[in-house]
Amino acid sequence: SACPRLQALLKKLDTKTFSGNASYRSYHGRIIQTFKMFERQKYKFTDLFVSLGELDCELACASLVAKEPINGNRFCLAEFSAEAKPELSGLGVWNPLIDRARVIANDLDLGGNAENYTPGALLSGPNAGGKSVFLRSFPIAAVLAQSFGIAPAEYFKIKPFQKINTSIDVKDDPSSGESLYSSEC
Repeated sequence: SACPRLQALLKKLDTKTFSGNASYRSYHGRIIQTFKMFERQKYKFTDLFVSLGELDCELACASLVAKEPINGNRFCLAEFSAEAKPELSGLGVWNPLIDRARVIANDLDLGGNAENYTPGALLSGPNAGGKSVFLRSFPIAAVLAQSFGIAPAEYFKIKPFQKINTSIDVKDDPSSGESLYSSEC
């Protein structure tokens, strides 16, 4: 039966080869033999490894949400809209690729219910004023929200989407403080 084989594999993994100083002779033979045993039993570990990976991801997301805000910037659990029309609403949304102590958070409310539906926005401001960082922050937050259920924001609500289109051609580096305007000059 498979259970004794699995027990034999676990016994091999519990030898000095894997937990201490093994002799040179025993080391190579045990490694090869254990690898072959594992190879025959690996399909039994698939569900376990998938579950452990999901748990690890959930714990990582929970630890981000539980962390104290830095400069007022934190992660939150995302909410998902049941409205028929697209919706993207965020308070204190910030770009997680920029140091939390330096980044500036922004608010945006697009979509929503039929009474207050806002289909788009016009963004303007001075050169090097943060427009590009703003334009990057919301798609990053949307992808994180839909993928992991968290967003770099005080509050974030989104209607699930299938595609995001963005285009900024010039290479800038907001993490080092270089704006799109600076890199164009």
